[in-house]
Amino acid sequence: MKVFIMAGQSNMVGHGIMGEVPPIVDEKVKIFRGESWEVATEPFNPTLGANRGVSLGPSFAAKLREKDDVEIGFIFCPVGSSWLHQWLPGAEFYEEAVKRSKAGLEGNELAGILWLQGEQDCDTDEHANTYYDRFMTFINAFSKELGAEDVPVIISELGDYLRTYDYCKDRYQVINKEIGKIVASSPRFELVNADGFAPNNEEDPAHLNGKSQRELGRRFAAAWEKVSARLGVSL
Repeated sequence: MKVFIMAGQSNMVGHGIMGEVPPIVDEKVKIFRGESWEVATEPFNPTLGANRGVSLGPSFAAKLREKDDVEIGFIFCPVGSSWLHQWLPGAEFYEEAVKRSKAGLEGNELAGILWLQGEQDCDTDEHANTYYDRFMTFINAFSKELGAEDVPVIISELGDYLRTYDYCKDRYQVINKEIGKIVASSPRFELVNADGFAPNNEEDPAHLNGKSQRELGRRFAAAWEKVSARLGVSL
């Protein structure tokens, strides 16, 4: 099975309103949450409640499987409301992601790491302006732990819909500049453009709606295809 690690915070978890878009269920798309593999059905995080859970994962897998009839697995590691420093070596979310990834990779092949995080680090100038350095510490250590220094890493920028969200509006573009520096630093990185996305509603300005999550998954897949072609890897 070709496996992708999902990591980051709540928009990687997937908080789109259930029922807003048709479900995507494929017996050849699996998810590993730390104990066993099962068919990937939304919500990917079953603790979100009945009305939340549209994720980028199903549309990502569906787009890749249009060209290749291959079994795809997601190792699910994102944590809502997490800061980047909580993903540094030695921190709780980093260590759990390493443990879960190693368990899920037994007998499988790692095809990519999918990252969407940054909203939480909009809280201070220090967090926003040091995003590049701290992310590189994370991804270099994480890749080394998994023996995956050459595996594609797909990173989404933060969307302009955050301009209406008080917590993020002053610094999300700073973080996007830092993400741009990350992507430019190595051919294994590729950027996902977040233009045109929308949040669930005015009461929930931080979380992408279901339609945006589906498009985000397709953009992640297109970015993976781009970087994989550059690196000469395939499913």
